[in-house]
Amino acid sequence: MSDSISIRCAVNRQYLPPDRKSIVYLAVDVEPPPDLHGGGALPSAICLLFDRSGSMKGRKIEEARASASQLVDQLLPRDYLGVVTFSDGVEVVAPFEPVQSIDTFLLKGKIERLKAYGNTAMYKGMETAFEQVMQTGRAAGNVVKRIILLSDGKPTDKVPQDEYIRLASRMREMGISVLTLGVGKDYNEDLLAAIAQHSGGVWRHISQAMDMPTVFAEQMTEIRTVIHVLPDVVMRLGKDVELQEVFKAMPDVFPISDLRRTGADVSIPLSDIKAGEPQTLAAKLSVPPGPEGQFKLATVQIEDIPGTEVDIAVTYTTDERLLALENNAFPRGVFATAQTQVYTKAALSGDQTSLRKAEQMTETILKDPGLSSITTIRDAAAKIGDTVEKARSGLSADEAKEAKEDMTQTQIWRPSEQ
Repeated sequence: MSDSISIRCAVNRQYLPPDRKSIVYLAVDVEPPPDLHGGGALPSAICLLFDRSGSMKGRKIEEARASASQLVDQLLPRDYLGVVTFSDGVEVVAPFEPVQSIDTFLLKGKIERLKAYGNTAMYKGMETAFEQVMQTGRAAGNVVKRIILLSDGKPTDKVPQDEYIRLASRMREMGISVLTLGVGKDYNEDLLAAIAQHSGGVWRHISQAMDMPTVFAEQMTEIRTVIHVLPDVVMRLGKDVELQEVFKAMPDVFPISDLRRTGADVSIPLSDIKAGEPQTLAAKLSVPPGPEGQFKLATVQIEDIPGTEVDIAVTYTTDERLLALENNAFPRGVFATAQTQVYTKAALSGDQTSLRKAEQMTETILKDPGLSSITTIRDAAAKIGDTVEKARSGLSADEAKEAKEDMTQTQIWRPSEQ
């Protein structure tokens, strides 16, 4: 299946001046096949990690139990499953093991008896879930390893967010991503989004408890489309080329800071590659001056997938007519849109500096002839502008979470003609 994954790269400028540094914007599209082509889904190794603190009493814990039982029924004998809950402490309800070894009737009975009480020891819960998955994760081979974290409240463990991020990054290094599901209006969405981002997972906001089973079913369907687990894009930069900034721009949007640099190689983490779901990176490169003629800007490849290597070249020239051209404004537009969304998301958390930057950047995109002439970018900027205005006017807690979730997902889709 991996041999049908391809990469497409585009830069905004093909021609650069030989006597000074230049900025070049690069879009990297990772294009999977549209479906599984009958190859079958990869096995899944899933640890359910549930908040059962006192705030989960009532409809929330009822729907959480129903969602968990539903997921148990969706798993195959070759899959792996564990169930961990956290409140004042942590309980391993079901140790991580192959589904074929689990008495699912007995397990669903244990799930049905779960009660809500106490505080929210989320960090210890994550550590325990990590330990559970790692018991069989290494031996499981090419398996989709996922922790599904469900919570409706803020952690009471006093662990700094940076510690959560470090733990999430370690999980990704071991091939485990975290799907974070926040329920209601009182949880810390910025924390859950950060955990998802740094582990290679996704964050989803669940406004009403009654929607939990639907969200679980949707996420399980997505898990079944994974064809390659948490790969890196490796960018081998040309001499003295600098990668200044890179964003994930599709299907989710965030700045990528977990870069690994080895000489001229930069490894950029991707999420699981899923059939029918392209991923896009948007990068800003600083390019040194150089002699007239062609220059290899970078070579881009998905690590460990043969046949995905793409060379990217530009040309140094003194021809002012060519230098005045922006051959393809789309990569610059993708970068600007992703960057503006990130500022807008911060503005929704009350950051006034980010609010001003988001306003300025939205206005700049809409006034830029090269960008506003591309319909998808113009429409995306207008939608972001509407969200910026809402951030300035003020939103309820639930509305802010919904708007943040929207800003964490792409607003712009690459037109097929680009």
